Amino acid sequence: MRNLLALRDRHWPAWARLLEHPFVQRLQDGEVPYTAGLRWLEQLYPLTQELLRLKAKLLLNAPRPHQLVLAYGLVAAVEELDWLEVLGVNPDAPRHPTIQAHLQLLKSLAEHPYPVAIVGLWVLHRAFLDVWMSACPACEPLGRLTEYLSSSESRAYMHDVSDLAEEALIHATPEERARIEEVTEAILRYEHALWDLALSYAHNAR
Repeated sequence: MRNLLALRDRHWPAWARLLEHPFVQRLQDGEVPYTAGLRWLEQLYPLTQELLRLKAKLLLNAPRPHQLVLAYGLVAAVEELDWLEVLGVNPDAPRHPTIQAHLQLLKSLAEHPYPVAIVGLWVLHRAFLDVWMSACPACEPLGRLTEYLSSSESRAYMHDVSDLAEEALIHATPEERARIEEVTEAILRYEHALWDLALSYAHNAR
């Protein structure tokens, strides 16, 4: 993961801002009301749907040795949608403008060459996990997401995606590497907006 960690280091100021987001402190302190957590998870539903589409396109474009990991990623995305529905989220809930913008980011990522898209997928997963697992919220319903993300299956999938992204980054062309830098910057910016949205829900639930 040497090249991926170097990528993260080059974007560390933006990455660190995610880890220092005020919502993270609320998660750590268990100060996110149930209704706020559920409302935010509801907004994650369309993002998970779009991630499913992104992973499907990655699977089609991937080198043959990469396809098994990506096929599992498709199954995992479907399971996440099932899990959200079991929690009681409304799949047809109106989408917040922040989510609409995030969806466009995912759509655009799917149009990039495979090396750019797979590294972008790693950035998406790694940035979210770094924030979430730094807080390890136990309050419901968010505690269930902590259990899901810390499962052995989730950890194994993230490890395998890291291997794919590392290989792709090593063999990326100079043009693809430049795009990876741009995509990483954009993803971190949109991730910050996602946590801003979560914080606003927590504030408004008071």
